[in-house]
Amino acid sequence: MIDTQNSLVFLALDGKSISTAAEKVKSDKVTEDLSDRKEPTAFFFILFGIVFESLTGRYAESNMLARNQRLDTLHSLKCILRLSVAGNAVYQLDVFSELMDLLDRMILTEGVDIQTMIVGLARDLSVAHPSCRRNDYVDGENEVSGLSDDIDQLFELTRIIVLVLAGLIPGVAESNRPIRADITNEGVILVRFALEALVDVAAVFPTVIQNDLHACVLHLFTTIIGTASCQAAVVPTALPIFRRFLESITSAGDAETSNQLTRTLSRLLVILKNAQKRENEASLPCEKNTILAGTILLTTAHSICDVDDPNISDLVFQVADSLDNLTTAIMAAGCARSLLLIPGKSSCQQSIKSNLIPRLIHFLITPSDLIEDLADAASVVAQSLVTWTVSLYTSTPSSSKDPLVVAYNLVMPVLLQRTSMLKNYQSASIQSPTLAVDATPSSSVYNRWTSLCARLFLELATANQATFKAVIPRLDTDMKIVLETVLKSGNTGKHGHDISGRKSIKHGDDGNDDDEGDGDGDEGGHTIALKMNF
Repeated sequence: MIDTQNSLVFLALDGKSISTAAEKVKSDKVTEDLSDRKEPTAFFFILFGIVFESLTGRYAESNMLARNQRLDTLHSLKCILRLSVAGNAVYQLDVFSELMDLLDRMILTEGVDIQTMIVGLARDLSVAHPSCRRNDYVDGENEVSGLSDDIDQLFELTRIIVLVLAGLIPGVAESNRPIRADITNEGVILVRFALEALVDVAAVFPTVIQNDLHACVLHLFTTIIGTASCQAAVVPTALPIFRRFLESITSAGDAETSNQLTRTLSRLLVILKNAQKRENEASLPCEKNTILAGTILLTTAHSICDVDDPNISDLVFQVADSLDNLTTAIMAAGCARSLLLIPGKSSCQQSIKSNLIPRLIHFLITPSDLIEDLADAASVVAQSLVTWTVSLYTSTPSSSKDPLVVAYNLVMPVLLQRTSMLKNYQSASIQSPTLAVDATPSSSVYNRWTSLCARLFLELATANQATFKAVIPRLDTDMKIVLETVLKSGNTGKHGHDISGRKSIKHGDDGNDDDEGDGDGDEGGHTIALKMNF
């Protein structure tokens, strides 16, 4: 009946007569009273006593029927501990202590289903705690007298949630309690639920104790990321929650949070270096997951990160270095793209880009024995550089387009130089006696790259045609020939238009830009006629 959220039921719990209750239900004030109730209903302690006795009385029974009954009873407990029924009564010291003792015992002995219910209960009690619903706690001498008890209760509730994680993940608790050898699918779901609960609780903690909980949560995430048994299923589930947590704590932007993030990044790098030793089968996924976590930290919290932190440039180096490794190249290319395209203009962001861009360029233009195997990663990096260049057109003030010109002069020659390198590699592969029977792979890599470059050059020309044309005369003769080859090799560009121009253009043409003989019926699309008399 309580679960129906019927106002008449809540008034009846207060001992109101049916006629009186029916009259009060017509008033909107009933809903307001129920949503911010401080005193319990008259019937609360009767209901609480029944539920509490049921949980403690059936505790000795371990059969499936008793477990299902405990699960139903816990659901009932969750229903009556809501503000509209319990008010603040559950936070009375005696009631709260008895409840925590019971939940402690159940956490240590019950299965995943009951633990999940208890985590939800602890989360709800934390979010509804009186200290989280008022903002009258301040630092120093003006702290209210009840803050100490409130802090104890809030940390006791979060300890309940952490206790669940400690039973699933090694290293969370410094104890000799046995840890489950394998994390089942149900266990992964419980870990995710517990982490989400902690993030929800951290968002409403009183300001004076928030940093302590933030440090605990960051420790939990780094422990999970560095645990071998968590790499396959738990870490991929935890990383989105890690991002949400970082978004919530960076909004304030205080110095303590910045210091905590510095220490977190430092610990991630230690985990990364240990994973790179390849001491067990979980090392490779741990390396990937740690780089992903570091990238998430920088892209989410760059606005409050310390620009002088050497860990930032160290992580950027690790991302770029992973591009040359066949097992991590695709992941590293995605991370490089995220770092390169961080929105905003924070000093940390500028530092990241100044460290990253030279390394990405070096990756694209440096010959490698794995040039075919790393083709997909190179394509992602090239697309990322072009996207970054195009983004400068909208972010740079119209009065100063120097950064845009520099970017065009930087990116276009890099694309052409890699094209030339792949062309030479293809020719060498065909002429080699050992590769002549199987020259298809290198040819395919070259063709796919030129097709990509044709599209990227069209993207650059579309973004700013004047800058694109201004760069071409600065290219040397060989690069102009490569550019012409790339543009002619692209069959069609955006919206199906011929990327090399609408009419046949020969080398040494007079450069007329007119679109004669269009006649393809494609109206409304962008049209770019590129001159070929470089």
